[in-house]
Amino acid sequence: MTYESNLVIAGIVAEICVLVLTYVRSLHRLYPIFTVYLVWAIASDVSFIAAPSLYKGKINAYIVEIGIDSVLQFMILAELMLATLKPVRNALPSWIRALIPFFLAIAGALLWPLAGFAVQSNVDAHGYVLVVLQQTVSLLRVTFLLVLVAFSQFLSIGWRDRELQIASGLGFYSILSLVVWVLHTHQAVGPQYHWLDLITSFGYLG
Repeated sequence: MTYESNLVIAGIVAEICVLVLTYVRSLHRLYPIFTVYLVWAIASDVSFIAAPSLYKGKINAYIVEIGIDSVLQFMILAELMLATLKPVRNALPSWIRALIPFFLAIAGALLWPLAGFAVQSNVDAHGYVLVVLQQTVSLLRVTFLLVLVAFSQFLSIGWRDRELQIASGLGFYSILSLVVWVLHTHQAVGPQYHWLDLITSFGYLG
């Protein structure tokens, strides 16, 4: 089996372990969207192994997958934001809580041009949308983590809180993927290009 297949299998095992722990710790009730995302990630990775023909040479399939993945991650950030506002939630008007997805959408719209700034010129229109969508969500996750850490004392959260743990995991992977993305824009396609992608996969496992 190839390195990619082994990493995907390792990722599936890790995702299943996290999903089981989520139910054992009854976290699925607190973070239902995160739980749905884990199920989606497992199903997506299994389909990549079991039916590679669904993706091979089909950019539209990747766009659909990344689109669903991005929407779920966007919803996870909204879920985490609501959870982190727990100490001050009662003092906030209900309409402010309802506008949280709207605030995240504005942040994503502001980050979209930044994500597309370093896309290679030889990428076609479909590839451009795919890359920019991925990187916009990554930038949004990193921004969310930085804001969460900056306001951790005000929100009375620490490293033992699940919200910060989930945000830190997503943020760490996002930072690594963004670094690899920037490096890709300054190198030619070759063996080193492939190894950087493998590093990103190891970062996901971490």
